[in-house]
Amino acid sequence: MFIFSYFPLDFGENENPQFALAEKLYQQGEQFSLAAFATSTHPSLALDILFKLTRRQVYDFGRAREALAFWRRLPEGKKLWLWNNDNRWWGYVTLILLAHLQSGDPAEASQFAQSLLDDPATPRTALPGLLVPYYEALIRLGRAGEALKAFEWIVTENPTQSGCAPAYYWLALNAHRRGDTPSTIRWSEHLLLGNVHTGITSEQWLLEAKARLLMNGLDPKKVSRQAVNFNNAYLGTALDEIQNDLRLL
Repeated sequence: MFIFSYFPLDFGENENPQFALAEKLYQQGEQFSLAAFATSTHPSLALDILFKLTRRQVYDFGRAREALAFWRRLPEGKKLWLWNNDNRWWGYVTLILLAHLQSGDPAEASQFAQSLLDDPATPRTALPGLLVPYYEALIRLGRAGEALKAFEWIVTENPTQSGCAPAYYWLALNAHRRGDTPSTIRWSEHLLLGNVHTGITSEQWLLEAKARLLMNGLDPKKVSRQAVNFNNAYLGTALDEIQNDLRLL
């Protein structure tokens, strides 16, 4: 098992001892992971290592430029060796797309996203997982209009893919903002259908809670009678997130 498998999440710079320890562990983990990747003889194992390293770089340690540098150095033959329809490959490509966005060059990020759309080797079924996180990031950068249009296209192309669930959420949220109750309910119902609890992740539960709140006019009391899995405190957390997300639209 590689060191990045054990990393705790959300080290903060304000907590200096923990942050220093996290940086030390990161440096050790990066060296170990790169060495293991270089000597891997099976693409599945190599991809597992690369995915875990890049996820930490992009999500936890602000090393998007390092992730991009590695991607650009990676020979095309090596990419073809790693390429497959496994979710980890497309998850890795998604991280590279987000790294482009984090690097401070939105135009380059858009170009990379378009290249994925134009590439006939990109499976249509992979598009939600690839593009939804990217467009969610655009919403948080003040480009909600562009993202919402993209979400409508994505869910039209792949209406039943589980990766569409966040797109359905933003569409439902925007309908609620406009006071369009039928559309709010319709998008929320699509979210619930596409948000299959295969892995029962915290993100899936939170999306379901948000959908049920939106379907019930953001009234937790109405939801509690329909979805006993959610207590009032959890619904309160989901409601707070909805209110924050509304400010982004």
